[in-house]
Amino acid sequence: MKKIRNKSVAGVFALIIMLICVLTLLKMVRGHLGINEFEGALVGRYRMINLNTAISKLLTGGTYMESNEVLLGKDGWLFYKATSDGTPLYDYMGINHFSEEELAKVYDNLVAIGDGISARGMDVVFMTIPNKEQVYSEYMPDTVDKINDRSGLDELTEYIEGRGGLASGRYEYIDAGEVLKANKDAYPLFYKTDTHWTECGSYLALMEVRRALDALSVELACDRITDQEKEDLVKACDAFEKATATRNPKKIAEADVAFHDIIVKAAGNVRLTQLINNLSEQMYRYRFEYIKDFEQHDNLA
Repeated sequence: MKKIRNKSVAGVFALIIMLICVLTLLKMVRGHLGINEFEGALVGRYRMINLNTAISKLLTGGTYMESNEVLLGKDGWLFYKATSDGTPLYDYMGINHFSEEELAKVYDNLVAIGDGISARGMDVVFMTIPNKEQVYSEYMPDTVDKINDRSGLDELTEYIEGRGGLASGRYEYIDAGEVLKANKDAYPLFYKTDTHWTECGSYLALMEVRRALDALSVELACDRITDQEKEDLVKACDAFEKATATRNPKKIAEADVAFHDIIVKAAGNVRLTQLINNLSEQMYRYRFEYIKDFEQHDNLA
């Protein structure tokens, strides 16, 4: 009797699989899909993936998830582990190091890119972004050991600094890892179940670029600012302090933008003004969300 029951269960599963295959083939015929697209067109694919994930989590107490691309971390955090686009896990573990020749090649390539862009009349700023697991390493599973604290990105940053910056400092180089790690407890900078950063993470990185451009603006403005612009700057500072006192995020954001606009205008560099204005348009929405935390007001200007 037990053998009969087992055969019956196996027969049911076989019929289900056959039905799924037939429905998938019909779907492919109707959609004019090639045979190499069978996996993506599989009927019920995502339901089966979710079911497999749920069963794996149930059987392992939430410590394992069957996936070739995703690693299940602590508290439900997901991390990218596929090797089709680099080796993020090896980099996190500290076993994916650059040779001196590789570092020199990356450096030379960056300088060459900077030269090409600069030759077209544009200013250049390079920024490197750490992977999610480098910022939120506390959520990585204990099964992944960190052999060395120095990542490939750390090596590249140290190499560039050791050579006095890119092209002797002609091109700005920013490692966003420091600001992201410093603010990770205050704001959610990466999505818990995604490899991409959040709006807060994007804003902080953009702020680093903006600071680099602001430093250049200030340097130029010190030599070129007019008496009228000096008066306007004093008024803008007063307006910003008053806006901060209102605790109104919209007013604070507007006053902050007005303050920086005067400095950029005083710099007298058309290309720099265009670059900062384009960046400001993208930043405004993020800035508004960021300054809702009133502890950040003193850092804005």
